[in-house]
Amino acid sequence: MLLEKPTMGENASSETHGQLGKRFLSQTAIYGLAMVARALAGFALLPIYTRYLAPSDYGVIELLTMLVEFSAIFFGARIGQSFLRYYGLADSDDERSRVLGSAYGMVAGTHLLGVLMLIVGAALLSRVLFGSDDYSHLVALFSLTLFFGGVLEIPLAFLRAESKAYLVLGFSLWKLFLQISLNLYFLVYLGLGVEGVAVASVLATFISALTVTLAVMRYRRFSFSWSLAKQLLTFSAPIILAALSMFVITYGDRYFIRVNLNLEAVGIYALAYKFGFMLFALGWSPFLTMWDAERYKIYRNSDHHPMFEKVFSLVSVLVMYVALGISVWVDPVLRVMSDPAYWGAAELVPIILMGYVFLAWTSFINMGLFVKAKTHYFGSITMVSALFCLLAYAVLIPFFGLYGAAWATTITFFIRLLAIHWFSFKEFDMGLRWYPPVTALILAVVLVALKFYLVQFWPPFAVALALSLMFPLLVVALGVIPLSQIKDTFGLLLKVRQSKVDKV
Repeated sequence: MLLEKPTMGENASSETHGQLGKRFLSQTAIYGLAMVARALAGFALLPIYTRYLAPSDYGVIELLTMLVEFSAIFFGARIGQSFLRYYGLADSDDERSRVLGSAYGMVAGTHLLGVLMLIVGAALLSRVLFGSDDYSHLVALFSLTLFFGGVLEIPLAFLRAESKAYLVLGFSLWKLFLQISLNLYFLVYLGLGVEGVAVASVLATFISALTVTLAVMRYRRFSFSWSLAKQLLTFSAPIILAALSMFVITYGDRYFIRVNLNLEAVGIYALAYKFGFMLFALGWSPFLTMWDAERYKIYRNSDHHPMFEKVFSLVSVLVMYVALGISVWVDPVLRVMSDPAYWGAAELVPIILMGYVFLAWTSFINMGLFVKAKTHYFGSITMVSALFCLLAYAVLIPFFGLYGAAWATTITFFIRLLAIHWFSFKEFDMGLRWYPPVTALILAVVLVALKFYLVQFWPPFAVALALSLMFPLLVVALGVIPLSQIKDTFGLLLKVRQSKVDKV
């Protein structure tokens, strides 16, 4: 039986403190590069999309992506999260093989079912999303990315669980190359428009999934177990509810914008939202990729619990700095890389980024719900948040347009943060201090407001550079993160011991 409750772990591994600390930090850096590669795929494609696609065509791509994302949540059963937990707590190689094979088999089967259902219902889905049957062939074609993206998820999670950071980076760069080169060929060279983007996406995902699966097969065999599959699904079920609810919060506004405004507005808003995704990819996901696997090891030894507060304060301020950087640089960047029809997206970006800061904090403070397997709280809170968000979209978008959509999302993320913190704290007190992250947030808001004033007198590039330099100076000067705390945090990382997991 797999562990249901983590122990405090008295047994140390043969890895020394210094070796483990160096591995901890080096893997974070490598995962960071991998996340940057993934973010670059989306960011590098933006100049291509915004030059060779009209805002309405970009809106079509966004709605197709929305459909696949929704289907991935429903048919993928969010097995990736449960895989990391059960694989990390497995006690033998045979057990780990069963976790890997069971997770992969479930994901492949459910995603295949999802693709078949999307193809059968392509005409209906086209009418719902776009108001006509004209896009049914694109719905059927783009649905193939659902299957290939699904079978890509578990092998990459396996590489993370096995601390094979360099392979994660290698496959991320490989997919980046595929996405850019195939889009250049089908969209720019052949001029196929939206159809070219769809074909490029399908091929890039297929080739990536095939290569990473073959690579994983060299390291561990796949062994399927129905009983273990049931455990994975049981753990993931509340997370599915949470993921579906998060989908509503993240993508529901696109549908309201299309109905109340038009496809061009969807395209502009989607571009602004890409910078929110970029914050998560560049400022948070590199850390979270490592942290999701390592935090259980830290939890098992109570002597290491002070690391939670130290790491949270430092990483939260860093992600706030990335959010500020994106907010102040987005305007000059858009003016260089995109058609003028897209420039209005810059004003929405700071609002969206604030919401994603709240989302990043939430993904750290949910520790108590996960270590105590109380994921039903996680799902219920997110579902209620999604219902609130839908109501906010329905009320705010007709009156305030794209600004109403952005503020509805940000307010919802903030309410969800408060609720998850309340219930997670009751299960496990991480000992977090909120002064550093909240102070950094206030500083960033003030500097962004200053940006809108200064651009009336200074060039946008000069304003962005000045504010980017001002934030770290203020953080140190005001003692938000003392230099001594930065030193202490890295010292704690070097002292973490990796311990084995005992069966209950």
